[in-house]
Amino acid sequence: MGRYPGTVDRTNFVTLEPKITRAYWGQPRAWNGHKVEVVVETRWVPDGTPLEITVLGPGDVTIEKLPPQKVQRGRCAFEHEIHWKHDHVKVLGEDAIEPDFYFIASIPRFELERRSNELYVDLTDYVVSG
Repeated sequence: MGRYPGTVDRTNFVTLEPKITRAYWGQPRAWNGHKVEVVVETRWVPDGTPLEITVLGPGDVTIEKLPPQKVQRGRCAFEHEIHWKHDHVKVLGEDAIEPDFYFIASIPRFELERRSNELYVDLTDYVVSG
């Protein structure tokens, strides 16, 4: 049992700070045209709170801003189809040698941000040798 300094016979006010606890891709590697799961987990964020997700690439270049999502039951998980093939390779230039992408999940209402893990995306088509 916990110890409390002072009396416990009165109402004690507690402030619950909302936060984004985790932001991650559902897998470590993907190809163009494939779907990948995007997951953001929160704590003490009300249901229905808008969530913004921006995908960035090598050199912190903005690749794509995903459609707005909403937090439900402390998390937001959805599938996103990757289509970064030709236009984004031109933007990346020399940095496209190691195409690791990450996203920034943000909740403007509470001024929260969280960076995800990296997703390695093969920018060329998958070819089976034969």
